[in-house]
Amino acid sequence: MSEEELREQHGVLGVHPSFRVVATGHPPLDPAGSATSYPPLGPCALELFNYHHVTQPTVQETVTLLSDQLPGLDVGLATKLAKVQKKLQEERHGHLKMALSTRQLLGIAAKAKIHARESQEAAA
Repeated sequence: MSEEELREQHGVLGVHPSFRVVATGHPPLDPAGSATSYPPLGPCALELFNYHHVTQPTVQETVTLLSDQLPGLDVGLATKLAKVQKKLQEERHGHLKMALSTRQLLGIAAKAKIHARESQEAAA
């Protein structure tokens, strides 16, 4: 179907070539360095976009996610990793202005699981 047919028959409009989508994994920090975040766009620009804030998962939700994605992962290890992630999120100060993303946490947990299995095999 051509663009004209889509518009006439289904009411579908074409996307402008300058259209852009901006998504951030971590909201920007206040320029003063505090841990409070602020919208990356001014009030006028915010009216042009849908803006969604997604809250960080709780420690228990993170443990569940790690356990679901990495079957056989020690629950104690998953809990410790989730608590470290939460602590980093809460204590953004000085030179430490980043937190572990869920993707990074899954990678760390997967490597820890492999090394734990290797250690158990070596001990046996």
